[in-house]
Amino acid sequence: ADWFYLTSWKQHDLLRLTKTEKEKRSWLIFCDELGNGSALVRELRQRYENVVSVFAGERLRRTDEYDYTINPQAKEEYDALLKELVVRDLNPSHVVHLWNLNPVESFEKVQESGLYSLIFLTQAIAEQSLKNGLQLVVVTDSVHEVTGSESLRPEQATILGACKVIPQEHTEITCRNVDVVSNEPGKLVEQLLHELTENSSDRVVAYRGRHRWVQTFEPLRVEKAQPRLKEGGVYLITGAFGLIGRVMAEHLARTFKAKLALLGRSGLPPQDNWLTELEQAGAEVLLLRADVANEEQLRAAIADTRERFGRIDGVIYGAAAGAYTDKEIR
Repeated sequence: ADWFYLTSWKQHDLLRLTKTEKEKRSWLIFCDELGNGSALVRELRQRYENVVSVFAGERLRRTDEYDYTINPQAKEEYDALLKELVVRDLNPSHVVHLWNLNPVESFEKVQESGLYSLIFLTQAIAEQSLKNGLQLVVVTDSVHEVTGSESLRPEQATILGACKVIPQEHTEITCRNVDVVSNEPGKLVEQLLHELTENSSDRVVAYRGRHRWVQTFEPLRVEKAQPRLKEGGVYLITGAFGLIGRVMAEHLARTFKAKLALLGRSGLPPQDNWLTELEQAGAEVLLLRADVANEEQLRAAIADTRERFGRIDGVIYGAAAGAYTDKEIR
């Protein structure tokens, strides 16, 4: 009952700052099509900061002394860009990704300019050994529900996973997410400039109107509810012969005397006596062989399950966890 938390937001108009020594900063800014990036570049250059701008284009091309275009879909161009900046002694200490502010297009186009470009960029940063102390700020548009009045852009939500994982895989990179509403007139560039030029400890921030909000997590007590699993229920388990799939199957057999459709790519259990143990615990078992990435095979497996048991009460998707060993789980 005490394990759960609910995402919440608190208004913090003042930045919580991290004390750092003042130093000359160098910026790499991936500029959007609406002009916000260009305005930031102008403001930073007026402050005598070193700024390199990058716009989406057909190919990697240097258009001015500190301005480039790049093909968002070409991983090798991110590598080439970072390599050239290293050669020119323009190593960035701060990277700002603004391509999520571009006008709404297809889902795939949003991924190309958002999630995929961020992954390619991070890989290039790692390959050029630019990670030490690097600040990466990813600006999104209306991804978080803060006030409840936003018109959300869920197609951008995929990038939030990358924002969370990048500093876990590359501990030398500090990654922050700043969410704005691009169609709000007025203070957007001023707010971004204020957020970017201070060393804030807040990792997920949203601007709504003239207010700044910080993501928090509040404890949520969940009282015991009626279990959704039921006695004699029919449950399809993918990745059923991996460690997690086996644990799930054994629990359903012992606790609910369930009817189990066990699906794996091999179609065979890991040891001969395992099926017998499930049946002795009270389960009925159907073995299925299918690759979950193959739609035709998966449809056939579901049809076989319904033909055998008449229905499906629940699915436990364990295919992604099927390769873990006991040692890795521990």
